[in-house]
Amino acid sequence: MSDFIHNVRFFIHNLIYWLPILWQDRDWDYRFLLNILVHKLNGMSKHIREHGNLVRSEEIADEIGEIAYNIQLVESEVITEVAISEHKGKWGETAWDLIPAVDKDFFHVRMSYPSADTPAKLEQANAELAKLMNEAEEKQEKLLRDTFAKMAEQLLGWWD
Repeated sequence: MSDFIHNVRFFIHNLIYWLPILWQDRDWDYRFLLNILVHKLNGMSKHIREHGNLVRSEEIADEIGEIAYNIQLVESEVITEVAISEHKGKWGETAWDLIPAVDKDFFHVRMSYPSADTPAKLEQANAELAKLMNEAEEKQEKLLRDTFAKMAEQLLGWWD
């Protein structure tokens, strides 16, 4: 009977811990999956730090925390925001105009910038933004590859 009560208490604790994440979870974007991973890894890191019984518990908690942090950098789009901020510093705030397409259900997007006052400058601004965004995406992919490789190397050693 005490196992049942313990299991119910653990379930309720888990339900409360996961409810905000599950409430926001959707199936259409990689960021939702990464958010779940970050939440799980942060919980594991905290648990191992507070209740770990290995000699390396602190080190393991730090390893898990570092992996969670790296995943969160991608999930929160920090790398992308830095690229956009750099572009905004040079060209100003991007304005997005939606132009109806031939099929009225669709639109074309036209971007403009305060500092791009000629067609040549507009083309340059768009090209620079595309380049910065591609570089940001490559950095994110590399960070994820490196992080998941590190996780694969360390994962089995996190447990006793």
